[in-house]
Amino acid sequence: MKFKTLLAGVVLITSSAVVLADDQASDKSKNPSPEDYTYATHLDISKIISMTEPAQICGATPMVMIYEDSHGERHSLRYQVMGTGCSGG
Repeated sequence: MKFKTLLAGVVLITSSAVVLADDQASDKSKNPSPEDYTYATHLDISKIISMTEPAQICGATPMVMIYEDSHGERHSLRYQVMGTGCSGG
């Protein structure tokens, strides 16, 4: 009886680990690591999924955009914009 319980526990833990690993791989494909934009970066943006908000500072601030290309693959792009904290002209 104890052997069956132990075996059932091992099977449950193993299958849980496989599901967890699959979920983490799925999250990576949904939100890939951002690559830094340069002027040489080829942009193939078909659909914007999300964008971060610019910081409330007066100066350059990083933003991240997650988008799908024309092949349906997700990409993450980090780039600089002017912050929204500047007052006056």
